[in-house]
Amino acid sequence: MEKYYTANNFDITFRIKLGLTDFFLGANLKAQQKSESYARKNRTYCYPVYDKRGKSIGFAVPK
Repeated sequence: MEKYYTANNFDITFRIKLGLTDFFLGANLKAQQKSESYARKNRTYCYPVYDKRGKSIGFAVPK
């Protein structure tokens, strides 16, 4: 099981599993645009997600 972290090294894996945060896999422009569009539609924000080594792996949008 992979763990997911914010830029401040806060573990958000549990929030993603509970469905409190939506996760968009992919550290590319398309994934970023998709997450930003989803965030705008739901009137929230998006932020980058990192693995335990600090490598960017996607984007998260809280509900």
